[in-house]
Amino acid sequence: MANKRYCKPLCHHGYDFAFLRRSRPYEECSEQTRFHWLTQYVGGNKLAECHESQIQLSGAKSAYFPKDQDCLTTKTSARLQERFISDLTADLRSAGLAGDAHSACLVCG
Repeated sequence: MANKRYCKPLCHHGYDFAFLRRSRPYEECSEQTRFHWLTQYVGGNKLAECHESQIQLSGAKSAYFPKDQDCLTTKTSARLQERFISDLTADLRSAGLAGDAHSACLVCG
């Protein structure tokens, strides 16, 4: 994972992605991508877009915040933030991208 950055977009409960994300729950930025986020989103430089929806099926099960938890709640809790980073690391490892995580963080936006 050296010289690569990964981002895992998530939707809040009651929202779903505007396009299917099941095959790749993370995005990559590296020398290989010319230091731009490699994204499946068509029509812009966004990593993802979430729309209000009663059904969450476009992303992997781990791509959604739990019902009573959102990004800001997660960011203010060291325990929740550690779990988020652990889940992201597990997703990367299951995709064959082993390595040590450096400068792991949670960004809301």
